[in-house]
Amino acid sequence: MTYHLSPQEEVHVMYRNAKASSDFIPGGTTQNDFEFYGCKRILKDYEIRGSLQYENWKAPIYQTGAQSDTVVALQITWFPRDIKK
Repeated sequence: MTYHLSPQEEVHVMYRNAKASSDFIPGGTTQNDFEFYGCKRILKDYEIRGSLQYENWKAPIYQTGAQSDTVVALQITWFPRDIKK
């Protein structure tokens, strides 16, 4: 789901659940992803973007028990103005 605060600003939330049958992969698999992303314009020349993603999965053929990971990202962008001489 994405909500645009303005043409240059947005908030995004995502959830995904994926399963593979044990007929396809021995033991089957389950995967859940959650993600939050935001983009905010600060002043006219700066923009900040950030995201947080969490994932957990079970894949007995690969590793026993539940596994998980988390990823965090932050980006600051500067948009320099044209300086005409």
